[in-house]
Amino acid sequence: MFRRLAFYFFIFSYFSSTIIFAQTLHATVDATQISLGETITYKIEAVGASEMPEVDILPALKQFDLLSGPGQQTNIQWINGKMSSNYSLTWTLSPKKTGTLTIPKLWVKLGDKTYQTTSVKIRVGKGNVENGSAIFIRAELDKESIFVGEQLTVTYKLYRNVNFSPSPYNLPDFVGFWSEVVYTPRSLKFRNVRLNGKSYQVADLLKVALFPMKTGKQNIPPIHIQGQMEKKSKRNRGRNSAFDPFFNSFFTETITKQIRSPEKSIFVKTYPKEKPFDFSGAVGSFKISTELDTDSAKVNEGFTFIVRLKGTGNLGQFSLSEIQFPETVEAFPPKENFKKDAFRDELTGVSTWEYILIPRQAGKLLLPRIKMSYFNPKNQRWEKTQSQVQEISILPGEIEKYNSGKYTKREVELLGKDIRFIHTESTEFSPIQKSFISRSVIWIYLLAGFFAFMPIWINKATDYRLSTATGRLSRGALKKSKKSLKQKTDDPFTLASQTIYVYFFERLDLSSPNLDPALVKNELSGRIPNELSQRLMTLLQQCDSGRFAPGGEALVDTILFDTKNLLIQLESKLK
Repeated sequence: MFRRLAFYFFIFSYFSSTIIFAQTLHATVDATQISLGETITYKIEAVGASEMPEVDILPALKQFDLLSGPGQQTNIQWINGKMSSNYSLTWTLSPKKTGTLTIPKLWVKLGDKTYQTTSVKIRVGKGNVENGSAIFIRAELDKESIFVGEQLTVTYKLYRNVNFSPSPYNLPDFVGFWSEVVYTPRSLKFRNVRLNGKSYQVADLLKVALFPMKTGKQNIPPIHIQGQMEKKSKRNRGRNSAFDPFFNSFFTETITKQIRSPEKSIFVKTYPKEKPFDFSGAVGSFKISTELDTDSAKVNEGFTFIVRLKGTGNLGQFSLSEIQFPETVEAFPPKENFKKDAFRDELTGVSTWEYILIPRQAGKLLLPRIKMSYFNPKNQRWEKTQSQVQEISILPGEIEKYNSGKYTKREVELLGKDIRFIHTESTEFSPIQKSFISRSVIWIYLLAGFFAFMPIWINKATDYRLSTATGRLSRGALKKSKKSLKQKTDDPFTLASQTIYVYFFERLDLSSPNLDPALVKNELSGRIPNELSQRLMTLLQQCDSGRFAPGGEALVDTILFDTKNLLIQLESKLK
């Protein structure tokens, strides 16, 4: 028994010493010279280790984009009675710029010991990834320069001359742009083309409309795609086999391929001088009109005043100037709607605002012209559109005789708080004995008490108005968002993202409704927990990818529910 235990102890000690004392660490790449848009595989291998190493890859991501990883691989072998174990981690990286880039020294934890890798230098050239490439992506812009708010259409096209099946991908973060997806296919439709003397198949991956929000040179980020590519195998069935050419033609292997489009840039110009005073950001070509839902109405009975804006441009990114209705009309906040023409590359559609108006006085009512200035980028001029004056007859109503004062909305509110109706009937007075306190003394006491309590009343009234105003803004934004999410739609991802952006625009009282994930994250910095902010960014990314990625169907049934729950949590955490 003692001999058997001694034998086992010897075997364990032998193999343990072999593994522990033979540990070495290697950091390698599969290429040290590539072109922008290509990828490298970075590998850290622990030879003779007994477990998988732990690596912090973040320092390497200052000059590289992480496309995938870490992939893990374990290799255990017995050679001449000795066990050899290797553990490796691999990452797929893509350079962010040209020049000599460096993957710095990384700290690696292996068991209870810490090691440091050697740095690796990568030379990245400007080379055209299209030259000689079996697969590549082009980003085509329809303009060379644009104005702020003008549409730029970017079309991403996939070229291939081998079998390649792309996986679902994420929409790039178009920082500095308001984006709207114009076209994304459910399945890729390839057509044959000739390029640089070679035959390719090309398909449109994505077409997106970008609207810049600031001037100067703006970068358009690349799109990253991963997929499975068929590659001819190097297997050999025998040097002298007469059937080698026949059999080898059937042997292919499938590998994972990472590709990305080149980064593009566009110059955004400023507007010409003499900007109109009523310009609110509209860029394109528009026509405004108004209409009523009836020819006549009665006092204290509502009717609908509809403002319709039709055209092509950055619809949805600006608002109309506040309409000054007559004082004899009570106007409620409008109901907004936008209907997009889905069959055009340029963002075209109709925006409508429906106002409920309640007249408080009989007679002929004239509703004002609605005017709007906009910038037309095609002729680079300021233009104006306006509607016609609308006229409607207001008939006396049943309640009007009790409100002969013809008060406006504000005056009616004051009456409800402070003023009582004056009795017009005759009042009989009975004589009373003369008081021994003079009238002047009574007035002095009353005025003294009034001025003594006035600061308290003013303070309470001010606090109440401020608190109720803030409360209405907060509750209104969340209530409106919940109602919006209940709409029936064929595109829940667009509805979810639009609801989120409208919520923050109203809840945070932002100056512009043109929002994107980066702007929202910046506005919420320090106002909500980081974990909640990360969940919001993930949800917005799911909304973007769900609209065009083939794998988005899995989120269709849950995206609106998740959006509602997240907005409720955001409302409780916003400071």
